[in-house]
Amino acid sequence: MMTTNEQQKKKWLDAIYKDYPALKNDTLKHHFINEMIESYLADEKKFKAEAYKAKKENAEIFKEAPTEVVAITKIEDTEEKKPQVTVTFDEDIEEDNKNQ
Repeated sequence: MMTTNEQQKKKWLDAIYKDYPALKNDTLKHHFINEMIESYLADEKKFKAEAYKAKKENAEIFKEAPTEVVAITKIEDTEEKKPQVTVTFDEDIEEDNKNQ
């Protein structure tokens, strides 16, 4: 059984996606909308105060929704590793060719 917050969240999501169906298929915007609703439900007064403050300061969040994520790159550990180098001499290649 859904709690009141879950019911309210589902109601809002349904209304948003009814008016803006393309948002449902955009993973980043879908996540952004979910986080905004979760923040609102967690502390309505704080959310409204922060939203009012950001809007008054003309914060970037109110200018444009985030764009879609195209790619995510894993950042490898910064530990330096010695490159593996293989050295082959012409004599070795000639010997290998003779043995084949």
